[in-house]
Amino acid sequence: SFHFRSKTRNNNNNNKDCCQQQQRRLPMLATPPRSSNNAPSSSPTSVSDHPSSSIIDQEGIKGNENNMPHPRSCILIVGESAGKLCGLANTHLPLVASGKDETKNDVPEDKKDELAVCMSKLLQALLDTATSLNLDLIRSIHNKMALNAKKYPVELCKGKAGKYTQYSNQTGITKDNQSTEDDSTPHSPISFQEMASALPNLTSEIAAFASARHWDQYHTPRNLVLAMLGEVGELAELVQWMGDDHSSSVDKQFSSKELDKLSQELADVSIYLLRIATECKVVAEVSQGLMDLNNNTKNA
Repeated sequence: SFHFRSKTRNNNNNNKDCCQQQQRRLPMLATPPRSSNNAPSSSPTSVSDHPSSSIIDQEGIKGNENNMPHPRSCILIVGESAGKLCGLANTHLPLVASGKDETKNDVPEDKKDELAVCMSKLLQALLDTATSLNLDLIRSIHNKMALNAKKYPVELCKGKAGKYTQYSNQTGITKDNQSTEDDSTPHSPISFQEMASALPNLTSEIAAFASARHWDQYHTPRNLVLAMLGEVGELAELVQWMGDDHSSSVDKQFSSKELDKLSQELADVSIYLLRIATECKVVAEVSQGLMDLNNNTKNA
């Protein structure tokens, strides 16, 4: 699940196994799914309108008979893109010893363009993955935000950074009852343009959610990149042993419960990415970069 962990260690010479870990978890914003009034009039109808075409055209990855890559191929691209962002985090993002010092947290102006391009490509890979699973990434994000609002109510969590299970007695949320799909309306993959248009509102809402719980103090860019990397691992874990079957449709490869877990992990990675963009002050650049990637794919 989407969370923020901080670990502290206390050494004990008499006990080599003595290691204390403190977990910090940051939930996602609660916001309802898009209303029908704001929904797109139609979903993309051609392969060129789908983000997945970018992976096939640019990376040469084999797709199925409908020219859609296997979700595992898409997730590997997510991992590759996340790794590139980690590399930039080591060279471009400011070091902060502890907490959040706004005077030391600014990303150098001459590094922002490169970071924004990298984030745009990672968001593209996440959209490709969602499309390969027939998921609407914006809906996945909204659904996970709503779930995490139940897991981390403001009145219980303000100023705290405990794991959601600390509040289970009050919230009733456990690891076994975290489905995000409360209705049977099928997902419909979204386009690059829809995602780019949604970024300003999504990032603002996520920032407000964190601020309401006094969690932005933990959100240095490097902290967020590391947290996002952990979520990429959780996404990969869901498909690591399943093999690459291009002959079966998504609904035959995955149960509804498995698809819900994939939807949640995609949302976790996406929200961390959007939070990084906010903290690096490159939301507009990431949005434009996503549109540029879309135009490049169509013109290829």
